[in-house]
Amino acid sequence: MVAFGYGFHVICQAQPVFIVGEVDRLVVAADQLSDADLAKDRRPEYRNRS
Repeated sequence: MVAFGYGFHVICQAQPVFIVGEVDRLVVAADQLSDADLAKDRRPEYRNRS
């Protein structure tokens, strides 16, 4: 159960939020964005995590 809980926690933290093209990466994970970063978006559908 501990291993399952840890695995579930890691998956939830590493889930992709946005897929964007940059020079060196293509995915922005949930733990890379703060709530303040999300609140700055112009479009309301992108202001919270999925």
